[in-house]
Amino acid sequence: MSMNYCEKFFDFLDEIVFSVDKNLILQSANKSCINLLNTKESEIVGKRCKEVFKSNPEICVECLVKKTLSDKKIHKDRLRCISGEKYMVEILPHSNSSNKDEVLVILKPDKAIKDLRWRLRERIKELETIYKMSNLVESSFDTKEDLINGLVKILPSGWAYPEITEARINFDDKVFKTENFKKTKWTQKEDIYVNGIYRGFIEVVYLKEKPSMDEGPFLKEERKLLYAITERLNRILERLETREELERQRKWLETTLSSIGDAVIVTDTSGTVIFVNHVACELTGYSENEMLGEKVEKVFYIVNEETGEKVENPVDKVLTDKVVVGLGNHTGLISRSGKKYSIADAAAPIKDEGSITGVVMTFRDVTNIRESQQRLKESEKLFRLLAENSKDLIFRYRLIPEPGFEYVSPSAEQITGYTQEDHYKDPQLGFKLVHPDDRYLLKNVAEGEIPEEPIVLRWIKKDGSIIWTELQQTPIYDENGKLIAIEGVSRDITKRKEAEEKLKKSEENLTNLISNIPGVVFKCLNDSNWTMIFLTEGCKELFGYKPEELINNNNLSFSDIIHPDDREYVWNTVQEMKNKGNQYTVEYRIITKNDKTKYVNERGTFTDGNEIIDGVINDVTKMKELQNKIMESEKFYKSIFEDTHELMLIIDPDSTKIVDANKSACNFYGYSRNEMVNMKVSDISTLNENKIKKDLSRIKKAGAGISEAVDILSSGEKRNVLIYFSLIKREGKDFVFSIIHDITELKLYQSKLEKAFEEQHESFINSLNIISNITESRDPYTAGHQRRVSELSKAIAEEMGLDRKTIEGLQLAAMVHDIGKTSLPQEILAKPGKLSNIEFSLIKEHPTIGYNIFKKHNFPWSIDRFIYEHHERINGSGYPRGLKGDEISLESKILAVADVVEAMSSNRPYRPALGIEKALEEIDKNAGILYDEKVSKACLKVFEKGFKFQD
Repeated sequence: MSMNYCEKFFDFLDEIVFSVDKNLILQSANKSCINLLNTKESEIVGKRCKEVFKSNPEICVECLVKKTLSDKKIHKDRLRCISGEKYMVEILPHSNSSNKDEVLVILKPDKAIKDLRWRLRERIKELETIYKMSNLVESSFDTKEDLINGLVKILPSGWAYPEITEARINFDDKVFKTENFKKTKWTQKEDIYVNGIYRGFIEVVYLKEKPSMDEGPFLKEERKLLYAITERLNRILERLETREELERQRKWLETTLSSIGDAVIVTDTSGTVIFVNHVACELTGYSENEMLGEKVEKVFYIVNEETGEKVENPVDKVLTDKVVVGLGNHTGLISRSGKKYSIADAAAPIKDEGSITGVVMTFRDVTNIRESQQRLKESEKLFRLLAENSKDLIFRYRLIPEPGFEYVSPSAEQITGYTQEDHYKDPQLGFKLVHPDDRYLLKNVAEGEIPEEPIVLRWIKKDGSIIWTELQQTPIYDENGKLIAIEGVSRDITKRKEAEEKLKKSEENLTNLISNIPGVVFKCLNDSNWTMIFLTEGCKELFGYKPEELINNNNLSFSDIIHPDDREYVWNTVQEMKNKGNQYTVEYRIITKNDKTKYVNERGTFTDGNEIIDGVINDVTKMKELQNKIMESEKFYKSIFEDTHELMLIIDPDSTKIVDANKSACNFYGYSRNEMVNMKVSDISTLNENKIKKDLSRIKKAGAGISEAVDILSSGEKRNVLIYFSLIKREGKDFVFSIIHDITELKLYQSKLEKAFEEQHESFINSLNIISNITESRDPYTAGHQRRVSELSKAIAEEMGLDRKTIEGLQLAAMVHDIGKTSLPQEILAKPGKLSNIEFSLIKEHPTIGYNIFKKHNFPWSIDRFIYEHHERINGSGYPRGLKGDEISLESKILAVADVVEAMSSNRPYRPALGIEKALEEIDKNAGILYDEKVSKACLKVFEKGFKFQD
C-alpha cells in the first residue's frame, strides 16, 4: 500500500513518519516530520536521508533502511536526538502503487511505539481488506455464489488475529465458510438485506479467546469494518439481482411479443411508442423506425365505424383509468394510406411493483369478420353466424342421396386456397386435398368408422404448398340410426407442428450431447431406492439392464444393484456431502444383471433443494484391478508403471515430493522425469502445500482414497483430474501411489448437460407463461383469471400438504387451463347476455381443445389431463365427459374449486362480480356433491387464514 494511499491517515499521527526508496531518497513525509525539521515537504522530498537530517546526525537511519531493503524484514532501534530526547525508530518494508520497493520510517518516543505499531498494522490490514473486496468486485465472476465465496476467504485477513479468525456467510440458505470455521462465543455478526429483504448474515469468529479490547475480543473499528463490508455487499447484490431480473424480463417480453400473431404496440407513460411488431406495421402502414419514438395517436388513428368520429385512444384511457380497456365493437383503424381496417382487442397497463410503467396494446384485423357479421345478420341460422367468423374450416358433408358438401365455411379459401364454390362444385375436393400418403386415414369414414380423437393430416393447397391440419369429425345419423352426414372442423396446425419439430430437434440435440458423455448419465430422486427418473443407454453396457427396467423402479430399484456390503456406505457418503456442498464423488461396487461384480465411480450434483441428483457413473473396474495388481506384485507394478498409458506418480506423503513419475505422466504434465522427481505436488497443483499435506496424511491413515483436483501443466494450462490414491511400501517406507485421469472434457460435458436441463425447464415455463398471456389477451373481461386461479390452486394444495413438485405442476396447468378458448370466437367470449344452447355447447368444448393441444407433449406433469377435467364434477354432472369421483384427478378437483371461486368473485360481461362470500357459500353448500370434500374444506380454510387474490 503506497504512502500516497495512506498520507491522510499518517497526517493525523503525532509520530514522525516518512518513506524512503531503495536509493535512500526521501519520497514523502507526514506533518509531524515536517514540523520537526521546520521546513516544507517540497524542500525535502527527493533528497537523501543524511542531507535532510544533517542537523540531527544521530537520527541518521540509513544503515537500518539498507538492512530492511535487503532482507525485507522489520528493523528497529533506539536513537537519541541532539536535543537528548530518546526515540524508537522502526523501519517497515512495503511496496508503493507502482510495486516499487520502499520503506516506512516511524519515529516515536520509546514508550508509545508499540501501541503505534499495533494501531498502524490494524488500520493497514483493514484498508487492505476493503481494497481486496474492491478488486474482487471488479474481477469477473459467473454467479453471486462465486462473489460470496471469494469474499468469505479474504475476511479473516482484516482482523487483529487472522491466524485464529474464521468467517462464514449464510446467503439464501447456502453456507459459504472458511475451512476451519466453527461456532464459538467470540463472534461478530451483521445481517444481509437485499432490497430490504433479509437474505442471510456475515459472521466472523475467533477460534479461541484473546485479550479483551473495545467490544470483548474485538476492536470497535472491526465492528465498523464488518458493517461497511456488509453494506457494500448488500448494494452489490441489489445491483446484480436487478440486472438479472431486467435481463429475464427482457427475454420474456421479446419471446412473447415475437410469438403473438396479433398486432402489438407498446408505449411508455407519455404515450410514446417504444415497441411494435411486424403485424402492427402492416396494419398501420408505418415502418418500425417511423413508429418508434412517435406519439401513439399519430400512428394509430382510430374512429367509430358507424359515425366516422374519432375514438379516444385506448392508451390514454388506460393511463387515466389504470385498468384494462377493450376496444368498442365498431372500431376502425385508418392506415397511413387511408385504408380502413376493422380491429378488435384490448389495451392493458404494464405494472412494476404497483406503478404503471407503460401500456401494451394488442389488436388484430377483423375486417373480414365484421363484413361476415353484416351478411350473417340477414341469415336466419345462428350456425352460420358462428361458422362464418371461424378461422377454422367448418363443414357439413352429406353422404346420401348424393355425396357432397352442404356447407363449407369461408375460411376454406384462406386455409386451402379453394373457395366455397369450389367445394360445392366438386364433392371429392375434400379427399383430393389430403396428401396421398395420408388418405388411408379416411378410408373407413364413409362406413361410419369415425375416430373420436382428431386426425392429423397433410393438405395440399391450391398453390401446391403443404400444410398440417387437425380434423375433428362428428357422425350425423337419422332417426333409424343410419349415417347420413358428417360434420367437422379442420384447423391449420402448421405453426404448431413446426414448433413441435423444433422441440423435437432440441430434444435430439440434448440426447446427442448426453450420448457423447462417457459412462451412464442419470437423474434420480434422493431417496433410499435412488429412484431413477432418467438414464442413458450406457446403462445396458455397464449394468446389463435397459433404462426402462430401472426407471421408476419398474423391475428393480438402483439400490438393488448396489453391492449389499456397500449400500449403507453409499447412502451415508451421499447424505453427508449433501450438507457440505452441492456435489459429491463416491466409489462402490455393483452387481450386474449377469451377477458380475464391477467397481464404479459416481459423481453427482444436488438440485431442486437436494431432492434430485444429476450425475454420471463410470466403470472403474479395470482401474481397481490395476490398483490391486500393483499392490500384489512389485515386479508386475514396475512393468505396468513404465508401460501403461495411465498417468502414474509416486509421492512421499511426508515431504509431498514426487518420488517417481511414469512416461505417460511426464508427457501429460510436459516435464522430463528428471524434472518431475525434483518437484513437489504443489508445483503441478492449484492446491497449497498445507492442503496437500493434509490430504496425503489422510490417505496415509486410510490406505486409499479418491479425489478431484485441478492440475497445472508446464504450459500453464489447467486441467481437471480424478486421482485414485493407494498406500504402498518401498524399502520399508510408506509412499502414496496415484493414478490420474484427465476429466476436463467430462466436466465440460457435465456442465453443458446441466445447463441444457436448466434451459429446457426454463423454456418450458416461459412457453406456458406466453400461452397464458395470449389466452387472456383475447378476453379483457377475464384478464388475470388464469393467474388468480393458479394462486388459489397453490394455496389449497399447500393447505392439503401436497409435495412441491405436484404443486408446481398444478400451478402451471392453472396458468393455461382456458387455452382452449383461443379457438372460440371472441364475440361469444365477450357476449354481455345469456348464451344460447349452441353457444354454450361451443364453450363446453374448450377443455377438449386444450387437452388436444397439450396431450402430445411429454411434460413432467399431466397438464393435459388437468385441463381436460377442470369442469368435471364428482357427481358426474360436469363436462366434457361426465366423470365421477376418483375418475377425476386430485389436481383437477383443486383446479375446479379454484376456477369456480375466482369466476364467481370477478366481473363477467354478462354479470357483475358476486363476491367472495357468495363464492365460498357455493363451495360449502356443494362440498361432497359437486366438489371434492377435502378440497372444499382446504379452500375454506385458506380464506379463513386471510388469503386474498393479488391485484
